[in-house]
Amino acid sequence: MQVTTADGICTLTMNRPEARNALSDEMRTAFAEVVPRLASDDAIRAVILTGAGGAFSAGGDIGQCWQRGAKRPPRLAAGGCRTGTPGCAN
Repeated sequence: MQVTTADGICTLTMNRPEARNALSDEMRTAFAEVVPRLASDDAIRAVILTGAGGAFSAGGDIGQCWQRGAKRPPRLAAGGCRTGTPGCAN
């Protein structure tokens, strides 16, 4: 995450455009460190949250969740139904 400040305005830029700025563990830690610091700084009047590249944020980084052992959801077939479900063409 990039943090820039000018004229009392702080811009936080999520900088993972290759992952559509999905929130990684590292980004969550950065937020947890920077937000309280900004909140206690009387010189900061506004905070802008933005994303690098063509996307704001895809949300949480699901790949990291799976790497930590989170249970994967059932796979979906092309029609949107769960594979192995009776009546599902898969």
